[in-house]
Amino acid sequence: MLPLQFEKMCRKVQKFLDSSNVGRDLTYFKYDRCYNDFSRLILNNRSDWSQHFINSEYYKISYFSSKISTLSSKKVYWNSMNENSSVLMNDAQENFNITSGMTLISKHESYTEYYHFGFGRDSAYSIDQLTNKEIYDLINGFRYRCRRLILFADAHRIIYPIGNIYDKDIYLLEENAKEFSEKIRRYYFDSHNMVYLTRAELECLKSLSTYGSINDMAIELNISERTAYTHIENIKNKLNCRTLFQLGQLVAKYHLLSFL
Repeated sequence: MLPLQFEKMCRKVQKFLDSSNVGRDLTYFKYDRCYNDFSRLILNNRSDWSQHFINSEYYKISYFSSKISTLSSKKVYWNSMNENSSVLMNDAQENFNITSGMTLISKHESYTEYYHFGFGRDSAYSIDQLTNKEIYDLINGFRYRCRRLILFADAHRIIYPIGNIYDKDIYLLEENAKEFSEKIRRYYFDSHNMVYLTRAELECLKSLSTYGSINDMAIELNISERTAYTHIENIKNKLNCRTLFQLGQLVAKYHLLSFL
């Protein structure tokens, strides 16, 4: 998803919320479906907080990102989460008016769903006043009214940087590595303003690092030299790199080749 598309999706979620008494009072709503392969479908009404969440690398300490395999279906109040998450919550309260909230977790065979409900200082409702009926009415309305948006987001899943957020007892077996990598469609960077690389671009980087020249990369990937140059120039522009040396530094910093 390009930044403009992400903004439009957030506005559509907010439009849905504005049609509901409870939703209208929410400062923050997020739907996060995390699949067993760690790819995520994410929709919310706050692009500013999403941007900040990624740039600040909060996915490394978020309660709902770091305990994927151990969470069961339940309701979690944010004021009861671990100490690491309190850093995230303090930032949300002070700078984004997300002062309290709760998350409903729904565990399924192939994925886990997280429905996040956040209130602000001026909200008419409080998290304690939200009834189960109001919660499920909002969720059912969201799933129906935003069904096309959900399908679109599912086709454009994201994945956070590998090795940072998953449970310590989760490891990718070598025989499953190829299957896992093939499911990565776009890789988003935490400090590049929602910029992503496609799998084809990652393949180019891997080949370039192996063969050392764009000409040899083109031969190995069975593409024209002009196409190869175009791919590399696009990558450099996306990552704000002027030289291949700078590009190599970012490849090393983000461990990009570990995804292929």
